[in-house]
Amino acid sequence: DVNIDLSVSNATYGEKIIVKTFLSDLKGNLINEKLKLEIAGNLYEITSNSDFTVPVILNASKYDVKVSFEGSKNYNRNNAVKSFTINKAKLDLSLTMDNATYGSYLVLNNKLKHDLILNINNKNYTLRASSVNQVLVLLDVGSYEAKVIFRGDNNYYPNTQTMKVSIMKATPKLIVNIPDISYGSYINADVKLIGINDSKLDENVVLTINNNDYTFKANSVFTIPVILDASTYLVKIAFEGNNNYNSISKDVNVNVGKINPKLVIDISDSKYGENP
Repeated sequence: DVNIDLSVSNATYGEKIIVKTFLSDLKGNLINEKLKLEIAGNLYEITSNSDFTVPVILNASKYDVKVSFEGSKNYNRNNAVKSFTINKAKLDLSLTMDNATYGSYLVLNNKLKHDLILNINNKNYTLRASSVNQVLVLLDVGSYEAKVIFRGDNNYYPNTQTMKVSIMKATPKLIVNIPDISYGSYINADVKLIGINDSKLDENVVLTINNNDYTFKANSVFTIPVILDASTYLVKIAFEGNNNYNSISKDVNVNVGKINPKLVIDISDSKYGENP
């Protein structure tokens, strides 16, 4: 007869499983023979009194490992069985998400081979595995707490990662067109304020000319209600910004040109000696 035994330790999913085998005669002398090792439905031929590394990653579960000696001319067959457990692992999330500007989508690169859930602003969005994911919602400017949620599976425990992300203000486009005029005409200012996705921002803007301020809605033509003397004037158009947009201003010069006066002479006929 022979003494046959094995040892194997519990492990966490993803770790290597090493099985140590022992084969000796009844006096304790080691016997070098071929053994068969069966684990998780796979059969391997190994050498006795050695360490064998299972060449596959086993799922989290409880397993029996059996080592068998088929016998020889001098020794009878024998076998031994041990149980061990593969525990679930904790999935390391460690994901990052860059800040974004108002009007742009947040982007998260899910490098993991698992679908995840992103919770932000009290709504859930799916993050596909091994993909660059856009969060298809336009958030207002502000600081947000985002949670990346993994709900767990057969091999991993549930896990959650919390991160801070900010939506920063966007800068609109300010388009100003003020034609030159001649003295006696009114100055007309065509002001356009364009936001994200080419949307018109019908916000108040302030026009400053000749030390006077005038407030009106953008995306309209404003007529300055005074007749200015002939000269060149600096006109400043300013938008002070709002919750989602930065302030912006633009300076333009406008020329009020001189006009030629109309000279009218009226002379009547008269008789000699009369005052004309």
